[in-house]
Amino acid sequence: MKFKKPIHIGIFFALIWVILRMIIYMMDVEYRVEIGMGLNLLFLPVILLLAMMNVRNNAEKVLTYLDFLKAGMRASAIYALLVCAFLFLYYGKIDQAYLDDAIAERIEALEDGIQEEGGWESY
Repeated sequence: MKFKKPIHIGIFFALIWVILRMIIYMMDVEYRVEIGMGLNLLFLPVILLLAMMNVRNNAEKVLTYLDFLKAGMRASAIYALLVCAFLFLYYGKIDQAYLDDAIAERIEALEDGIQEEGGWESY
């Protein structure tokens, strides 16, 4: 796929991430945080590299490594901002029960750990 600007790469991958997240939600599959983190860890380096390649292929003058890096970081920053904005809206409006359930699980695990012998000292 050919992009005119490196920023479009970040937008494209953010849309892919949002679509995958909504597919998981609509299929009513149990969501694990590791899935989202794994996708982010996969997408960010890919965005960085594709943006750098895009700048190199479209360059009309000789560019330094810093120019390549700035283009890649711009695309990655756009991706990160769009995903963060989506997550803010997602957990605030779409799946409000997820955070309540996650907090309840953590509190229960903490209480179970404290009640065991020597549990309080370990915390």
